[in-house]
Amino acid sequence: MTQKRRLEVELELLDRYFPGCALQDMDGGANPGLVGRLKSNSGTVYTFFADLEGYPDVAPKLYVLQPNLRCHDGSLLSDLGTSSTMHVLAPNDHGHVQVCHYNDRFWRSSLTLYKVLMKTRVWLEAYERHLRHGEPVEHYLGHM
Repeated sequence: MTQKRRLEVELELLDRYFPGCALQDMDGGANPGLVGRLKSNSGTVYTFFADLEGYPDVAPKLYVLQPNLRCHDGSLLSDLGTSSTMHVLAPNDHGHVQVCHYNDRFWRSSLTLYKVLMKTRVWLEAYERHLRHGEPVEHYLGHM
């Protein structure tokens, strides 16, 4: 199956469970990716961008674009850089937090964007618990 066909099939699945996701720049553009919104149980809407360069052989880097994520103490989450306790990787050049959804050692090309977004949704719920209670995200999520 070609990458284009695979992404078409995956987008059909995403339309069912994560409506409003869209592919961008998949025909040789500068930033091939998936853009969309995820809504937490609290009703907060998070806008994300998943960098699909090299996908499916390479795990997509998923960044939260909006809102600007902060820690329980009010500091910017992006200022932590890579943090295993918060399950985040180095932010992009614009300071957007990168969610750690799969350890690169465990990534397989058979994994899907649906699974990446499901893990991101779970991360968002843990992040919101962090905001309310102050415990790091790892308190609510185990490491893979």
